[in-house]
Amino acid sequence: MSAPRSGDVITYIKPDGTTAQATAMRVEGNLCWTDYHDGNDVAPFIWRFAEGLNTLHDWPGKHQK
Repeated sequence: MSAPRSGDVITYIKPDGTTAQATAMRVEGNLCWTDYHDGNDVAPFIWRFAEGLNTLHDWPGKHQK
């Protein structure tokens, strides 16, 4: 498993069930600060939980060992 990296294009599932893309800005610990291109400030998502990776977000390298 690999953390997102700055500049990675993140694909995520929105609350309405559709998918969209965002851009990873930086990673700090288990948080990935992301520009969701929605006019709001950069917001974090938890990319790694104690029990595994975030299932609503996908990024390059997510499934690499």
